[in-house]
Amino acid sequence: MKLTSLLWALFSCAIVLAQTAPATAPPMGSVEVLARLVGTSNEVTKSYRVERLVRQRGLSFSPTDDYLRAVKTAGGLEPLLTALRQAGQASGQGHASTSQPNAAGDSEAETLSHLERGIELWDQHTFNDAAKELRAALKIEPENVYLHLSLATILTYNRDKKAAVEECRRAIQLQPDCADAHMELAILLDDPKNPAKAVPEYQEALRLEPDYSSVRFRVGYVMLQQGNVDGAIALYHEGLQLAPLNPGLHRMLGEALAKKGDIAAAEGEFRAAAALPVDANIPKRIRVGGQVIAAKRIYFEKPVYPDDAKAARVAGVVRLEVVIGRDGSVAEVKVLSGNPLLAPAAVNAVRKWWYQPILMNGSPVEVLTEIDINFELATAPHS
Repeated sequence: MKLTSLLWALFSCAIVLAQTAPATAPPMGSVEVLARLVGTSNEVTKSYRVERLVRQRGLSFSPTDDYLRAVKTAGGLEPLLTALRQAGQASGQGHASTSQPNAAGDSEAETLSHLERGIELWDQHTFNDAAKELRAALKIEPENVYLHLSLATILTYNRDKKAAVEECRRAIQLQPDCADAHMELAILLDDPKNPAKAVPEYQEALRLEPDYSSVRFRVGYVMLQQGNVDGAIALYHEGLQLAPLNPGLHRMLGEALAKKGDIAAAEGEFRAAAALPVDANIPKRIRVGGQVIAAKRIYFEKPVYPDDAKAARVAGVVRLEVVIGRDGSVAEVKVLSGNPLLAPAAVNAVRKWWYQPILMNGSPVEVLTEIDINFELATAPHS
């Protein structure tokens, strides 16, 4: 038996033995809700996870209209916004339309102000300034795990992977049992050329939160890449015991069974996935950060450096806005910035790229993202 297979078998036993009942937690505060959204880069599940927590724990504040707009900017979907409105009413504080929620004390209000400003700057793609706002918030609440993860997210968008990893490790030091922190670190460590190095962090996230479906998707995919088909099948079966109505897990199990050669069983899983209802709240298109979507790329073609640009000694970055279709193909490309001599080569190359389809609750969605192509005269252009 391969070492990775043995480790996974031992880990699976640990999940079975682990206690999964969550400890009683206090109502969620205004900073926690927003920081959980920003600090979780998995765009396809974070809103649903925060919504579940809001419904379980309630709120310690009444969300304002401005606050709800910040939640939406941070990736909150309509079901979460509805849950926040309902929980705010249940808190007995009514629903005001002032610029700040009823934060518990001046320090929380100040932290929230920095966080909301950071989200605004993040949405405007001014990542350096957004990171400054998050660092200011952390000076007030240095032990807030999700503020560290929020800073890690913004640093990732700013292509400072090393600093983002450090923030995730700080979050884990502060709260070793935070599944999201281990998941975010795993995403940063996940190298398409060597995905196995991220597996221990994925495993820890899954041990801490056995129904973390997006972890199962990724670990199962890694196991299939490594040829551990039986391990992937066992993993997906465990997931379906926890979430039998998850169409994505049925599809992934079908793919694993097909790789094993069990075509009849694979077809059964694909039929089961197709028979499940599609969530009407799932958006047709979501925005995903460039670093996150880069890990999903399965076909890459390098841009060709234009001869006229070389002759003119033109170099620099071409920034593209890209829509990835539900099948993983590049559907639309728009030039946001860059030298006109370089832009056509970047567009022509990116149009040929392919990605793993992005699933939200098992249903494929379109993805809007940005890609930077760096043309350097001394080397080949790269993203």
